[in-house]
Amino acid sequence: IKNLIKVYESRGDIRTMTQNKKYPVGRAQLVTFYYYMGLYYGCYENDHLKGITNLKLALDQSSIKYPDQIKHILKLLIPLQLLVNGENIHPDYLKRFGISGMPEYYDTLITSIKNGKILEYKESINNNIALQVSILKDETFVIWQLLVHRVQINYIKAKWNQLAQKSVLPMTEIADVTECQLANLISLNLLKGYLSHSHQCLVLSKKEPFP
Repeated sequence: IKNLIKVYESRGDIRTMTQNKKYPVGRAQLVTFYYYMGLYYGCYENDHLKGITNLKLALDQSSIKYPDQIKHILKLLIPLQLLVNGENIHPDYLKRFGISGMPEYYDTLITSIKNGKILEYKESINNNIALQVSILKDETFVIWQLLVHRVQINYIKAKWNQLAQKSVLPMTEIADVTECQLANLISLNLLKGYLSHSHQCLVLSKKEPFP
């Protein structure tokens, strides 16, 4: 598939190609094309921003007559947006398309992410067989695994707020994350600060500790 993508990219944007009257491209074909491009970049190439861009284009081309199709796109777009921007799609967005809701597991996972419930999230991802089967079928398993970073950030942020946003967080107050995990978050630029091993604490930047 990588070679096919290279050929496509060498020929320009498909939106330009659709203007070719000799080889017209239908709306349904555009939705399918952008969806699979979003899947390819977002899940296989780890180019999450490009994945989001393509999925949004697929959504723009979708018709409200096909809510299942829209829901299928959102199953991938929602976790990608959470991963990149920490943003969830507002429920009103689903109502706009006349969609009753997403799969049951979405509520479970997204609630854990928003509330920083690390142990609950890991339990769901690692030990709930039915949920694992669902996200494997949706081809979003890797994305939900990567989202553990977002859960950890929200957990630390919640503790930071509980401690009146003090820049020094004792490790005893953030016991659900290890020093290794904190170091990883800092290296990924998801957290600004440093670890003081001798004082057993996390020292957060006083300016924008959560980029």
